[in-house]
Amino acid sequence: PWRPGRPVALGGGWSGRQIPGPAADHAEVAALGPSASKGLSSDNGAVHAPLYLVRHGESEWNARDLIQGQTAHPGLTAAGREQAWLAGERIRRDLAAQQLAVGGITTSDLARATQTAGILAEVLGGRVRADVRWREQHLGDLQGMTKAQARQRAGPHGPGIDAGESDGALRLRMAAAFEDLDPSAVQIVVSHRRA
Repeated sequence: PWRPGRPVALGGGWSGRQIPGPAADHAEVAALGPSASKGLSSDNGAVHAPLYLVRHGESEWNARDLIQGQTAHPGLTAAGREQAWLAGERIRRDLAAQQLAVGGITTSDLARATQTAGILAEVLGGRVRADVRWREQHLGDLQGMTKAQARQRAGPHGPGIDAGESDGALRLRMAAAFEDLDPSAVQIVVSHRRA
């Protein structure tokens, strides 16, 4: 899964970059697109517009250091709403420099992501579409625990996830979700840390 602050390499002429913004652990933005020298075409000649990956802003549970997983209800804090607004402004400036407009915003259906997507739509325009495949990894019985509680119960291979989603299942779900994005229009995806 994509991690904020790390370069993104997808092959096929695609490259990634993080769009600079205030240092924060939430509402990070990465832009994926064809290599700059290729314009909007990838190595195979297909037309690809930029894809922006945005992690949701700080949620109420992030602020309380609780593990969320696929817990639906934690909404954004005031700081999270500001982070989402700033992410939208960074994307707006980046799109303006390329003379492009948003084609669509796809989001996880969890509250913290849909609220972030709604704020991005206010800043950028575009229609928001929820897709359950962009949800965070289901973390089973870890959901609702503090990170300290999860560390306390950890064994030699980490905390383990009882009744949760495997990393392999997460990768398959994410691959299918990426395949369904329209590569000919600028896309923004709002998701989570692992998904």
